[in-house]
Amino acid sequence: GGGRSGAAMSLPSEDLGRLHRTLQDAVSAEADAAAEVERLESQLKLALTTAKSKRSELLSVLDELSKRPVTVTALQKTLVGVTVNGLRKHESSAVAAKSETLVRSWKSLVESNSTWGSLTNGSTPQSPGGGSSSKRKSTAMDILDEVRDEHGRVERRRAHIDSHEDQLALKEAAEAERMWEDAMGRTSRRDEEAARRASAEKLRERYRCIEETKRGREIEVLAKIPKACKAISGRSPGNSVSTSSAPGAMSNRKATPNPVLSKLKQQASKIRRSY
Repeated sequence: GGGRSGAAMSLPSEDLGRLHRTLQDAVSAEADAAAEVERLESQLKLALTTAKSKRSELLSVLDELSKRPVTVTALQKTLVGVTVNGLRKHESSAVAAKSETLVRSWKSLVESNSTWGSLTNGSTPQSPGGGSSSKRKSTAMDILDEVRDEHGRVERRRAHIDSHEDQLALKEAAEAERMWEDAMGRTSRRDEEAARRASAEKLRERYRCIEETKRGREIEVLAKIPKACKAISGRSPGNSVSTSSAPGAMSNRKATPNPVLSKLKQQASKIRRSY
């Protein structure tokens, strides 16, 4: 009995083979996933090491720039100020701090150079709120904030506050925008007026149709009143007097008014007064 029970619990060979293949696939997939994790981990370590080394290299270059004296002409030609200015928002606090320090020192250099140039040319420096101060700030912004493409062309150009051509261009642009807004406003007002006129005309047409329909019905009523009066008069008791009656009988008898005929006459008089 025990042998037969063991034989009944055994798996067929085809089922055992199928489970074996499933197990082999699972083992292979697990090995591939583990290998992928190791590969990604090694890449991450390499990227972190590279980023750390590049950041160290970046800090080294910024330190060297802070130790080397530069001129305004060099800043204008190389546009290094633009690059360093963009690093002030770097995720590394050390890089951002060094970049901020460099930009401030270069900005002071440009402004002091503009002041020295105005003094050597014989002009008198104006107050901090005057044109010379604004010009110095504008020059510093042009040197540190200009953006050029790979060929050295300026991609974004500010309007210079002391440039007559730029001021004329700004005035023309403002005038063109004002004229455009005025034209669009007039067009909108004309459209609104036309819409109001169309609505009023539709309303008047509706009233005319209602009045014409009402008048037609009243005319039909007026046309039917005489026929109704004749029919009622023909059936009136006052007209059924015998011919053999005495001549004075009609004059002595008072005619009885017909209420239907009186009502029709009142309606007819009201309709006539309305016209």
